[in-house]
Order: sequence, then structure tokens, then C-alpha cells
Amino acid sequence: MSRPLKPNALKILNGSARHNPGRHKEDHLIPEDVGELGDPPTHLDEPLRTIWNEIIEQVHPDIIQKSDRLALEGFCRCVQALREDEGFSPSQHQRFMSYAAAFGMTPADRQRVRIVGKPKPKAGHRFADFV
Repeated sequence: MSRPLKPNALKILNGSARHNPGRHKEDHLIPEDVGELGDPPTHLDEPLRTIWNEIIEQVHPDIIQKSDRLALEGFCRCVQALREDEGFSPSQHQRFMSYAAAFGMTPADRQRVRIVGKPKPKAGHRFADFV
């Protein structure tokens, strides 16, 4: 098993980011935004819309964009199946964890998400103090 990723803040504190800056440079291959996520799709029923809004409140606003709408809809359906507990299978759990990882919603996966060249969140936003 590979060693777990060290949080960027810890790399800065212990000096490894300063000691070896080439390993920690910004990735220049990250694609640009294609637009804001927007409201939940109209074809979703009310419980799925509630889950949609719950998820986007928990994810950093610069992570989700317009091109992620279908993936977010799939994630909403996984969360709904988990909550309804209708025989949540191991394959469904794996799918759920894949979506959670893709949106940076686990401690380890948040370290893999890189936000480059983005403006800071507006004052008062729950992530404003962390950027």
C-alpha cells in the first residue's frame, strides 16, 4: 500500500515545500472552467434536489463546474440509495466512494484536488478563511 498523501499545509510547516519547490509547483495542465454549476436539473424530484444542494454546500465552490452536472446527478442518486438502505451493495458503495473521491469529499482526496488560478471565495463564504 502506498504511503498516504501529506497535507499541503504540513508540507509548508515542515519545510519540504521550501526545500524541494519543484515537486510542489502548480500543475499547468488543469483545464479551464466551462461555467458555473447552476441549479439542480428540473427533471430531478424534490429529494434528489435536496441532496444536490446538500452536496454543493459541502464541496469547495471552485471544484464543481458546469461539466460536472451529470456526475453530480449520479452522486445524488448514490446518496439517495444509501439513505433509503435498500440493500446497498458493495458495488454501490464503491461507486459512492468513487463519486466522493472525485468531488474531494474525503480527507485524503481533498489533498489531491488542486485549484489553480482561481479567485478567492467571497468574504463570508465558509471556505474563505482557508484559501
